[in-house]
Amino acid sequence: MAKKKRKGSLRVPPVDPAELMFAFGLADAAASLRMPVENPAAKIVNLIDKEGKVLRIRFTDRPINRAGMAVAAHFQGVKFKSIVMRLFAFYDIYKHPELSQWRHKASDGRMELAKSIIAAAARAPLIRNSRFDPDTIAKLALEYEKEEDRVDELPS
Repeated sequence: MAKKKRKGSLRVPPVDPAELMFAFGLADAAASLRMPVENPAAKIVNLIDKEGKVLRIRFTDRPINRAGMAVAAHFQGVKFKSIVMRLFAFYDIYKHPELSQWRHKASDGRMELAKSIIAAAARAPLIRNSRFDPDTIAKLALEYEKEEDRVDELPS
């Protein structure tokens, strides 16, 4: 029997939190030009629509496009799709007031995120319009922190 899809959620598999953390760092470095990246404007993608016509897409040189291209250079297939969808979905909600306890400004002005919120984004379901529900992200981040606290309490 086929697994039923959760109402309103998309079938985007979870990813390893460590891989998503790496992807966040990579995307941030590419977006802010702290690493060498190909100019997205030089990239052309041809897609074929339902009628068989070729649709040519040319990207602009924007931070979000540099981030996506850097992630695409390191991940392929389903893993790339899941990671990039999670990065872009998180980009839409990271300033949400409910998530403020997991972010702060670094000394260089960039936004830093707690490991627990990235781990939450690695396993949270994506809902309609490829978005995260901020309440779900907050709940999962708190669960991750509790798991980490239990591990820290183990005798050595």
